[in-house]
Amino acid sequence: MRKMVVGVPASTPFVDSAVTVEIMSDQTGEALRAAEAVLAAEQAKTDRLEAEVLDRIARGVPTAVDGIAKRVAESQPEITRQLGSVGVKAMRADLAEAANQLAAEIRTAKIAWPGEQSVRYGEVAVRHVDAALFSYLHGPRMDALVEVLQRHGFAKRGDGEHGAQDLVNPHDLYDEGWLSPLAGARTALSAIESRVRAAKQSETDAAVRSIWDDSEK
Repeated sequence: MRKMVVGVPASTPFVDSAVTVEIMSDQTGEALRAAEAVLAAEQAKTDRLEAEVLDRIARGVPTAVDGIAKRVAESQPEITRQLGSVGVKAMRADLAEAANQLAAEIRTAKIAWPGEQSVRYGEVAVRHVDAALFSYLHGPRMDALVEVLQRHGFAKRGDGEHGAQDLVNPHDLYDEGWLSPLAGARTALSAIESRVRAAKQSETDAAVRSIWDDSEK
């Protein structure tokens, strides 16, 4: 059944298609604007959760690092006895300074969190968020703490990075369970980003159809 346009004969060529395309263009434009508004809100929520996670980790770093020092001291009692209380106190002070510097870095960290493209089916599982955080903390940031421990006489148990992790591991600084809300938010964000891309494509397709139909008039 042909659509009728008020005031225009039904037999007028191209009128139906032009009006239909215009309506579709308006609809796709509205859909895109709605999707972008939802995306902005979800992005703001995700940014807030990221900041909260990083702040929570940063606030806990000094206590966590002091706990690491105690664990190392207990695991290498011969070194601890050589240091004595004065030496241990000096080590803890140096570690506290390094911990405060690390905490400041973490609060403003720019972490390459996983997105839809890097996670199958668009689901950002906690383990993927954990991997991104671990990757950020691993290496030079942990090495700064290891260097303090070694400077005071404590030894790595093995060679290379695995030996260093035996002294200090990124997982010593946070609980993986803290990352669950962020993983959920990033999953939702990825889904909305897909909807926005689809809406933009629909709007582009409608615009191209309109231009093509106009060229036939």
